[in-house]
Amino acid sequence: MKSVTAPSPNRSLATLLSAVMLAGACADDPAASVGRVDAGVGGMDTREIDAPFEGPTDVNVPLDLGPPPTEPPLTVPTCPTAGNAGASCCASALGFEDGSTSHFLPPACCRMALSKPQVSSMPTACGGWALRLDADFQATDASSLCDQPDQAPSCAFREGEVSRGVLAALDLTALTVSAMVYLDGPALPAAPVSAKLFVLGRGGLIEGTAQALPRIGVWTRIDLRIADDGTFPGADIRVIGVRIAFHGQAWTGRAYIDEITWR
Repeated sequence: MKSVTAPSPNRSLATLLSAVMLAGACADDPAASVGRVDAGVGGMDTREIDAPFEGPTDVNVPLDLGPPPTEPPLTVPTCPTAGNAGASCCASALGFEDGSTSHFLPPACCRMALSKPQVSSMPTACGGWALRLDADFQATDASSLCDQPDQAPSCAFREGEVSRGVLAALDLTALTVSAMVYLDGPALPAAPVSAKLFVLGRGGLIEGTAQALPRIGVWTRIDLRIADDGTFPGADIRVIGVRIAFHGQAWTGRAYIDEITWR
């Protein structure tokens, strides 16, 4: 007899958000593919699964995945301008002070160099915690055939990406999103190393300009300005992420991200 295993609500949400992000962030990658998810009937997901009865043909069975996970809307706290309280306050919407990596999504198909997100108490840009990621950037050259159908596996490790699903709709129109990035490990290669912010919402994928990460052991702020052009491109943001690129150079170490915020 076949069995049915329903995914947890958190895993279901992460899978769906990851698929949406993948479609926008990797649309130009020949190796990218997004599986079909049927929206279902009556508000329930419908997936092709093994049915709990005998027979040679699988059928679509509605799965009640339970209530979706929720969180309070992300907000930026206001810090005092003077005194000890002002010195200890971090004006960030995501500062990892709760010690959690909840709602972080797996990397997109083609940007695999960053992995294993976990909170760390050192170093931090502000407060007691930051997000730490293992970094494994791999070398590529013309023979790697990157961006071609038969590209080398190392091409997926030219860049690294980490993103966070936003469960309560967020409007960042006319705001500047920022994050702090820190690299720790051996000396950086001579050619440019860069980072950028991106968001995914009603206006699709919006990416910031690549900004240089000059050396290890220092925090560097990266920014993404979201325009107010009347089309509300920053409305209904559902994913916020950071992407780091070594542009085909090898480097293994650690990357830290802290103080994701907007103003």
